[in-house]
Amino acid sequence: ATTELGDVVAALGAVALKLTWGEGVLLGLVMLVAGAAFAAVNHALAALFGNGGRIAALAMALVTAVTATTSTAPGLFSALRSLSPVSPALDAVRAVSTGTGVAIPVFVLVGWGIVALGAAAASVARSRTVPLAAVVKG
Repeated sequence: ATTELGDVVAALGAVALKLTWGEGVLLGLVMLVAGAAFAAVNHALAALFGNGGRIAALAMALVTAVTATTSTAPGLFSALRSLSPVSPALDAVRAVSTGTGVAIPVFVLVGWGIVALGAAAASVARSRTVPLAAVVKG
């Protein structure tokens, strides 16, 4: 069901932005990569920091939304914008809609995803490790 919803959102975005068919497909692919990166980052933050990680993920989205919708955001928000995987996703969507290159923002999104998957795997491995003292007492 999630894939179909993503297809609908991409189609609606393509219509709203008046994109060609090819640009619409590119928009859908960008959104697919962005969604995967978001899911990986959210999972990693939750695995590492619990509810604090979930709040951090929400804060990243909020910072990007504020800086994207207003030019009067405090400088701190602009500085924090680069720490969010939402920012390259927004940059990629803008690139699709303006016809400029999407490679760099998509590459950054893939990088976010890879780092997040590594962090999540490390967190899970850490939580499954048995301390040596527990083995010796056992």
